[in-house]
Amino acid sequence: MGKCFQEYSKHHGEVHRGSDIMSAKEVVQKIYGIIQDNTRGEQAVYLDLLEAYNPSYDDLNKHLKHSDAAEETMKEMHLFRTEGNNFVLCDWADEKRQAYVQSKAQEDNGDLTALDKAHFLRYRFEQDKSTSEYLEQWDTDELQDVCEGLTEATGDETYLKMIGVDTSLFEFTED
Repeated sequence: MGKCFQEYSKHHGEVHRGSDIMSAKEVVQKIYGIIQDNTRGEQAVYLDLLEAYNPSYDDLNKHLKHSDAAEETMKEMHLFRTEGNNFVLCDWADEKRQAYVQSKAQEDNGDLTALDKAHFLRYRFEQDKSTSEYLEQWDTDELQDVCEGLTEATGDETYLKMIGVDTSLFEFTED
């Protein structure tokens, strides 16, 4: 918890949720929520690996040890693959990842994770297909959190643009 507050203090008054600056009270509530929830599933491990420079299979194993995520589930979700001795972290454009996401989206009870939804919408966005009907159906708070994480990890603001966040309001500065 101390690390969270330490990091927040570096950015006090500059922390955004969407286009709004979060109050200190909102940030503290979010930090407590994260600590109380304390579950780190496949989505969290994927985002951590995405932020790493040239992640390896060893990096995956290190993250899995400190999470509730399962390697087999991540494989089934096509979040990574191994090619010989090479570890490949898949993105929204990976054929097998997209086939998995498209298949889940077509199921009646398609239990898509927020990350699945983000990758599904990214594909539709890149294909100039409408995303609005899905955005109306899905919980956009969780989706926005994931898209913010993807944007932060990749530096690609398309994840925010595709869900309708006005990125011109953000100023990304490097310290």
